[in-house]
Order: sequence, then C-alpha cells, then structure tokens
Amino acid sequence: MITESADTLDVHGEEMHVTDNENKQQIGWPPLVQMVLNATHSANYTLHDLPHSVQARAISALLELKSSLLRMGEETRMLDGKSQIEIAAGVQYGWKAPISMVLLPLLQQIFGPIKFLHVVRDGRDVALSDNQSPQEKYYNAFYGTTVEMSIKDAIGNRERAMQLWNDWNYQVWQWAQQQEQQSATQNSNLQQFDYMVMRTEDFISPVTRWEVLCQLAEFVGARLTPAQLCCISHQSIHDLGTSHSQRRNSLDKARPADAEDAKKVLARYGKWKAALKDDHEDQARLETIGAQALKTFGYLDATNDVQKQARRFLDISESVQHFKCPDEAQETTCFR
Repeated sequence: MITESADTLDVHGEEMHVTDNENKQQIGWPPLVQMVLNATHSANYTLHDLPHSVQARAISALLELKSSLLRMGEETRMLDGKSQIEIAAGVQYGWKAPISMVLLPLLQQIFGPIKFLHVVRDGRDVALSDNQSPQEKYYNAFYGTTVEMSIKDAIGNRERAMQLWNDWNYQVWQWAQQQEQQSATQNSNLQQFDYMVMRTEDFISPVTRWEVLCQLAEFVGARLTPAQLCCISHQSIHDLGTSHSQRRNSLDKARPADAEDAKKVLARYGKWKAALKDDHEDQARLETIGAQALKTFGYLDATNDVQKQARRFLDISESVQHFKCPDEAQETTCFR
C-alpha cells in the first residue's frame, strides 16, 4: 500500500501537472478532476466523451503519477522485506485517493487491468458531516450548467452534499457494472477490471468485520487463513481523528489503541439517526435526493430488512464459509 500522508494514508498526486486554460500549471487531484468533470459532468463516461485536449492533458498527468507510483511501490516492497506474492498475489501495489474514483475510465487506460475497491459510507452521514470539501471543490464542476443557479441557491449544503454523493457513487457503480459485463463477455483469461464494494459501516462493525476482511483478502489475493483474518478482525480500532483533527492527533498515533478508540469511531457512523430523529421532513428530503445510491448500496430497502441490508455486499467464498470466527479470539492462536 503506497501512502504519502501519515494522517490520511492518501496519495495526493502532487507529481501530476495539469495546465489550465490560462496556461498555468497546477498539481494534484483537484485540478485534474475538475478539468475532467467540467467536460463530462458525470462519473459514467468513456474516453470518447472527453475533448481531445482534455484527454491528452489528463493522460499526460496520469502517466506522471504512474511513473511515481511504480517507483514508490518498489521502494515499499523493499522496505517491507517481503515479496508481493507473500502480501497479496492479486495486486502489484495500491493507493487510497477517494476522488480518483471519478477518473476510472482514464485510470484503466493508463494502468491497464485494475482492481477498484469502492468504499462507501451512508450518504445521510455524509450530508451531515462537518467535512464538506468534496461539495465545495467539485459540485460546480460536476453539474455545471445542467443545474440552474436558482436551484443551486435554493437548496442547502446538506442537499447538495447528498446529491453529489448519490450521483457520483451511483454513476461509478454503473460504470463498474458495465466494465464487469464487458469482461465477462471477452474471451480472455486476463480480467481487465475487478470491482468490489465495501461499506465502511460493515468494516467497523464487530458483527461483520471478519466477513469484510475475508472478502477483501480474496479480492487482493492475500495469503492469509480464515483464522488469521479472524485475529485481525479482533484487533482494536485506532482512532485517527476526524478530518478536522487528524493533524492534531497525528502525534498521538504511537499509543496503543483501546476501547475508547472503537467507541469514538463507531459513534461517527449512523449519527444521522439522532440528528434527524425529530426532523422527518428533512430526513425524507435527503432520502429522496439520495434514493438511487442509498438503495443500490443497501442503506434503504423496501422490505426494511436490516439483516438483509447488512449482508448485501458480504459474499464470501465457500472455502471460508465453514470457518466460525469466535466472538473473542484467543491471543495464543493468532499468528503463531
């Protein structure tokens, strides 16, 4: 896993240079994403939808990123002292950069066969979050003139945040489904695109965390047994702080994680329930705006079957279904 930030574990893409319309060079993901979204106003597009000049500038920037990632990936493997086969046989390297999901058609063109882990969070929590930087940075580029200014002015930050969350997550999912269907019909042993949805709520929940880890391990080809994954699922969650407190908390990461960390992390999810408890109108409005993605990712279900929703994306192979991960893992059985 390649990281450039100790606080967020992100890759910032500062190697990428993007020339704007005024011939000024900018660096990183935001100018690249804004340039592409200004041309597509969608996350579900093909390279043919991009003007030639935009496509050329985007490809040039991403080739710079690829060169840098290849170098950093090799350095990371040397530091780890383990071969990639020991770590994850299905990938050469990986990185975290949430906004890069709207660049998937370009990333596939540059990197070839790729795996995409689509991490989603309940849009109602996103709409109520203090961190509204995605909306502030990309809303106008994403919608452009397709949304009249009077409409933009009429809706508040919560509604805009939900609208953006719904549209680009649902469109990315649509694009991924199309790629998987194409891969299934091609006569090739090499899968061009592999896709997995992981809901953050499933990953942090003690009830479903082991199943998520099993699915994730299979996705990347990790050589870990169900028992080892069970041990990992019982490790304490380390609270890295909110987006506003990460830098302040970065010096505190050396301390061992404890039960309080888990409580703080879990408290950040599902907070919309308390916030909207007495505001059914606001809740209904947000759920109407985000209905496509909320239903697609199992946050809203017509049957109101909570268990069905929770297990929707937790399909694990038959090879691990027989294993029972106990509620408490014995330390003596872990990684011995």
